[in-house]
Amino acid sequence: MTMHEVVEAQSDAIAREMERDGTDLEATEPRARIKALKSLGAFEENFFAGMSEAIKKLEKLIE
Repeated sequence: MTMHEVVEAQSDAIAREMERDGTDLEATEPRARIKALKSLGAFEENFFAGMSEAIKKLEKLIE
């Protein structure tokens, strides 16, 4: 998976999850905004793992 594909996959997953949970990053009510931001944290580990894999693949191509 390329870096671009990692970003797209994560963006799609985040959008689906937020829609399912009824969360909105643009919420003006503090509690609703906190809930939305917390939901993003669940995706952080997967994002960085995917990016790390993509970087390793690029490094192998460069060598």
